[in-house]
Amino acid sequence: MPHCPQNGVWDAYRAEFPTFERTTYLNTCSLGALSRRSRAALDLLIEIGLEQIRAREIELVADLVSRSSAAGLALKLPRSLHEHAGIVLFPAAGPAAVVRALKAERIVVDFRPGHVRVSPSFYNTFDENAMGIDRLGPLLRHPATDVCLLAEEAKL
Repeated sequence: MPHCPQNGVWDAYRAEFPTFERTTYLNTCSLGALSRRSRAALDLLIEIGLEQIRAREIELVADLVSRSSAAGLALKLPRSLHEHAGIVLFPAAGPAAVVRALKAERIVVDFRPGHVRVSPSFYNTFDENAMGIDRLGPLLRHPATDVCLLAEEAKL
C-alpha cells in the first residue's frame, strides 16, 4: 500500500513546522494544523498527493484500531476502514476530562458527547499511535473523577 514515508516528503517540510516536534497531534485536520503557513501546507499536500495522504490515513487508523483492540479498548467506527473519515471514537464517561489530561501531556485529541475523538493524519507516526494508546488506555479504564490524578501520576 502506498504511503507517505517518514523519511520522505513530509520530513523535508518538518523544519518548517517546529510545533510538531513538541506536540503529538492525533486529532488535527491536515490543512487546519498547517494553516499558519498555508502556502507551504498546500504545496506539501500537492506534492504528497491526496491518494497517498488517504492511504497513509487508512494505514494509521488500521494501526490505531489494532493497538486499541490489543489494549482491550472499546471503539466506535465503521467496519470497513475505507468507509470512514479517519476518525476513531472511544466511549468515555468523562471525555472532556480525558482530553484535558492528554493535553497536559501534549497529546492533542478532542471529544464528542460520550466519546474521546482521535483522528490521526498523514504526519503522525506509528510510535505516536502507540504513545497515544498507552496514555489513553488508563484514562478510559478509570472513572472520570480519577482522570486528573492519573495524568499527574503519569508525569512522575
